[in-house]
Amino acid sequence: MTLETSIVENFENVVSAKFEIENNIKFLRVQTNLKDLKEIENLTRQISDFIDKHNLEDETSFYLDVVSVGTDADINFDDLQNHINEYIQVWLSKEDFVLGYLLDKSKDIITLEINIKGRKKKQILTLQQIEKINSYIKIKKNK
Repeated sequence: MTLETSIVENFENVVSAKFEIENNIKFLRVQTNLKDLKEIENLTRQISDFIDKHNLEDETSFYLDVVSVGTDADINFDDLQNHINEYIQVWLSKEDFVLGYLLDKSKDIITLEINIKGRKKKQILTLQQIEKINSYIKIKKNK
């Protein structure tokens, strides 16, 4: 049984699970019918723990991406003002992205708070540097 099938069969709120490659980065995309952010965060933790216990001999490293069915993860640059203090993913190229909290958005510039090796740093990006922007749910794993 594949990891994707195991996830769908073991979690009642999971609609689908499949591996995808986006911009040369491997993702395990899991869709859920949940709409509440806290419930999605909880499900993400449960799936992450499940994956940690699953035998992954044939799998390489990947990012777990849990989204609600029907939600649009893409954010238009003009709509960023509505996402201040939210965690976002900014694609700079097909292979490079930055994750951080959106602190400010002006006409053609955004300011992110990013974490580099445990230190918070502000990063300014211009519209010309940005290829695509996605909403992103950051999950803190309890140990």
